[in-house]
Amino acid sequence: MHSKKADSTEIEEFCRQWNNLCPVVLVPTKYYKTPADRFRALNVSAVIWANHTMRAAITAMEAVCRRVHAEESLSGVESEIASLACLFELTGEADYAAFAERFSASGALA
Repeated sequence: MHSKKADSTEIEEFCRQWNNLCPVVLVPTKYYKTPADRFRALNVSAVIWANHTMRAAITAMEAVCRRVHAEESLSGVESEIASLACLFELTGEADYAAFAERFSASGALA
């Protein structure tokens, strides 16, 4: 369920009328001031916070880019960003490497 209203009144009315017929998933991009307890009281099944995390990532990337540009170096930001190990873990690098090894050894990728 998504609403473009700045408050949760539309969502609340929908949930009351829906009467838990099946799961309700919310994306509270615009009605971000509504506390999670309110969603629990409405028997909401899940809340997706992805929009705010994506927007936070954009803000962080812009800040790092401004700093790298100003300092003309990566050394100042290296200790403040995710490690390569973290990145590789999140992207499943080990799985890809194992897959490539398995199929290159068999000649399937040749």
